[in-house]
Amino acid sequence: MLQKAVPSATADGPDYGWDKNIAALREIAATTEAKGMPLTIALLPHTRGFRTQATIFGRINAYCRKSSLPCIDLLEPLRASGARDGALALNAIDSHPNVEYNRFIAAQLAPRLEAVVAAAEHPSDAALQN
Repeated sequence: MLQKAVPSATADGPDYGWDKNIAALREIAATTEAKGMPLTIALLPHTRGFRTQATIFGRINAYCRKSSLPCIDLLEPLRASGARDGALALNAIDSHPNVEYNRFIAAQLAPRLEAVVAAAEHPSDAALQN
């Protein structure tokens, strides 16, 4: 029997997986800030289990707000698009995203990331808009 490398959370114990992921996110944020690079976090939904992902997406969004990290949550737009749960997977045995999923995600991210890049390339313009 295989054991998980990282124990799962219990109601009364630490959530090691969450802690490790948040530590990695903090490190990424610190690195980008130190290098003067823009950072945008995109929450990409899995192709299956839209409803069950809402809890963890909410938790990540709350962390991003608390930490003043820019975060783009793509779960709700994907659900609002009417996409059927599992319909954006490659096939029944491979849950990797298909072309339609990638097209949707790109359409959602492109305008937002273009604005981030433009602000990074022309910081004085962004300062004037604030």
